[in-house]
Amino acid sequence: MTAQRTAPSSAQYLPPENELWDVPAAARFLRMSTSWVYKRVEDGTLPVARLNGFALRFEPSALRVWAATHVAGRLPLVRSRR
Repeated sequence: MTAQRTAPSSAQYLPPENELWDVPAAARFLRMSTSWVYKRVEDGTLPVARLNGFALRFEPSALRVWAATHVAGRLPLVRSRR
């Protein structure tokens, strides 16, 4: 009898680096809740792009720079799909 491997769930991964990330992806990367991300967007703490003035998206490189300067010693455990 062989053990079957299951693929990791998509919640463990981030979208590719060449795509803008949505709020859940940013929250996974930062290892914070989505409500925390929304609050940080509202108070201007996180770098964000607004699409059509409504939809929130994050540029991965800008979010990584922000995390490197604000979340010292707390590296994300999730990986981007390649």
